[in-house]
Amino acid sequence: MLQGADVRTIANTQKLLTEHEMGELFKVIGFSRGLDIAPIGFAHGDRTHTL
Repeated sequence: MLQGADVRTIANTQKLLTEHEMGELFKVIGFSRGLDIAPIGFAHGDRTHTL
């Protein structure tokens, strides 16, 4: 998704996503019912053990 993006955009995106930056500072809980697939942000599995 960042293909062709400028360096500043890539750096800001990495800051939001990497675990040692904001990726571990903000916690989200998602509830769903009747979904066949996990929503995109929850596709990598249960990480409650890291809380």
